[in-house]
Amino acid sequence: MGRGLSAALTALLTATLLHPAGPAWADEDEPLERELAVSDLLHGGPSVQRAAAAALAGTDADMQQYFDTVFPEAQAADQVAAAQAVAAMDGPTTRAAALKAIETSSEAVWAFVQGGWHASWNVDERIRTTLILEAGGPTVKAAAQAALAGSTEDLKGFLSSGYEKASYADDRIAATRMLTGGPNNSGPVLNTAAKEALAGTPEQLQEFLSYGQAVARARDAELASLQSLTQQAKQAAETTAREALAATGASTRAANAAAEAKKAAQTAAAETKAAGGAAKKADAAAGRAADAAKGAADAARDAVGASNAAMRAAGIASDAARKATAAASATAQAAARAQQAAADARTGAGDAKTARIAAEAARDAAAKARELDQVRAQRDRALAEAEKAANAAKGASADADAAAAAA
Repeated sequence: MGRGLSAALTALLTATLLHPAGPAWADEDEPLERELAVSDLLHGGPSVQRAAAAALAGTDADMQQYFDTVFPEAQAADQVAAAQAVAAMDGPTTRAAALKAIETSSEAVWAFVQGGWHASWNVDERIRTTLILEAGGPTVKAAAQAALAGSTEDLKGFLSSGYEKASYADDRIAATRMLTGGPNNSGPVLNTAAKEALAGTPEQLQEFLSYGQAVARARDAELASLQSLTQQAKQAAETTAREALAATGASTRAANAAAEAKKAAQTAAAETKAAGGAAKKADAAAGRAADAAKGAADAARDAVGASNAAMRAAGIASDAARKATAAASATAQAAARAQQAAADARTGAGDAKTARIAAEAARDAAAKARELDQVRAQRDRALAEAEKAANAAKGASADADAAAAAA
């Protein structure tokens, strides 16, 4: 940070310090004048370069005028431009000093660009380091505190290279906390992405912390939601299957009980007819028929209740499967959106990683979709069995009613 700003500042100021202006150059021989003009053309500020080019292309009189009046004016313009460029930079103290020099005089500007900016720049370096301290991680904070407690050279060293190294160490700490078992982990997708980032370059690690982790966390959230909904659908389908099995058994028992009750009623009628005047025998036969009819009616009620429970379970399973299917579709769509958002946010090698994560999301969604197809098939089979059981229970109930009437 400091190194980049200081290098830019130095580049702006160096061009204004090639050689002093003044008539002292007017009496020099022509070869030396032209050498100086060439040097100005190659290394001077924008105004000096334009003036030197015009002098070199002109006559001896133009060259003399260049050193007498044009160069000093051009150099003064470049000095003001350099001070204005410094004032436009981020250091408040340096900016204030530059503006004050510009407003004061050309001599003040000259003194500023010759080296007067150093004191204010050093103050701003401390401000920059303090801001980094407030926003940094533990390693950055420790390094910034040490720099602030040290010399001006310590500050320069921190801003030129120490900050970058400390920031990388903090980035590694942050990514490590995202691994499985870490306090900032969201799931397996983030764990895999964090491992890859830790094994990569500092730039890749920074890219992961800036963009990749958000994509991975979204994938973990979508996957967790989809897994939860899929599990709910599976459990609901299994419940439907159990209830359908129970309903089938109950309806079978009801049908058998109704058939036996019907037989008992027929037998009782035959025995009553054969008994003639034997009332006791007729009453006993009728009692047995009534008992069988009551048992058949009880079994039919149980069968109807079981079939109703199976139908309710099937409805729950159907709703759970619908939600899980919608989640699978949403996961695939979210993966596509994440890929597009990451591509819009940046370009470069990170796109390939984001595309891979999105492709894995689509693959996982497809796998869950296949799993849900199986869940729906199980649910449909159970629903069919429940419907059969319900129809059988209704038939058994009708038979029981007929047996009761016959009894």
